[in-house]
Amino acid sequence: MTGRIFKPSTVLIAGVVLLLASWIIPGIWHARRQRAQALARTGARALQQAAQRFYADYGVWPVDRRMAAADIHFGGARRNAGVLNALRAVPGPGNEEHVINPHRTVYFDPPAAGPGRPGLDTRGEFVDSWGVSYHLVFDADLSGMCEVEDTIYRGQIGIGILVWSCGPDRRSDTPDDILTWTPAKPEPLEPL
Repeated sequence: MTGRIFKPSTVLIAGVVLLLASWIIPGIWHARRQRAQALARTGARALQQAAQRFYADYGVWPVDRRMAAADIHFGGARRNAGVLNALRAVPGPGNEEHVINPHRTVYFDPPAAGPGRPGLDTRGEFVDSWGVSYHLVFDADLSGMCEVEDTIYRGQIGIGILVWSCGPDRRSDTPDDILTWTPAKPEPLEPL
């Protein structure tokens, strides 16, 4: 039985190809991840700016006023589609009969979501580059402090709206979340 004998040039070429692939493939993966993160950050800022324009026009945030006894968190358990309906001037949940946005001004007109690109999904939610709904917290009680309940993020003074993407791991409250603000640093514990 005779075995195949590879020519040294074939082995060298195969080695070079494998070496190049080991450099190029991780580089492509890293570039795609960076692009997805940049797009998620841009989407979060665009959503924040749209809500701020709404606030500048109406003097309130684009949420049902009956819910405004406290700050309101959208994303996760509470879908952000109602807020999007108000910002997009679309009648429906969150903006029934245009009651939240009576002037029917379009503040936000996102594209359809796509692979690695934020946008509007088929349920009417604004999702990030990984298909996860953006989180929004509004200072709906107009106290001057955005209280972020049930998350690792503490209240933020002087910011009326907080928006974040869950990031590549698709889970909120982790280090890869993409925030539109700089979180307050935890206060040091008092010595005993």
